Amino acid sequence: MALVIVSMNGDRRCSERFHIECAVTASILGRGKGHDLKSGTLRDIGVGGACFYLGEPLEVGTLLRLQVHFVNPSRGIATMLFEGNVMRAGGEPRYEIALQFRRSGRFLRGSPHALREKQEAPQIGTA
Repeated sequence: MALVIVSMNGDRRCSERFHIECAVTASILGRGKGHDLKSGTLRDIGVGGACFYLGEPLEVGTLLRLQVHFVNPSRGIATMLFEGNVMRAGGEPRYEIALQFRRSGRFLRGSPHALREKQEAPQIGTA
């Protein structure tokens, strides 16, 4: 039996979401629409999807390419690319978009190591 997480707004999920605020870039996929870039802000993200804010609405069912620009102050920006379908879109004037991923994301810039804090080297032989 799978554990189902029910969020405060009633969403049912099979995995936890992590609240991370960072920039996103969304583009609608489909014939002639791949260059229609929209900037927004990530609210939360998990294995199966993400929730973010845009300045304009999207229709439920829209196929979207989402770039998430994770920032680590000591290591720079790591950008991941996800594709998915819009499951929910609402609110105004800051539209909340819920995206269900079609597959795992991939790194476009940076690496998984860029997301971790830099570890200080141990001080050996200092007195």
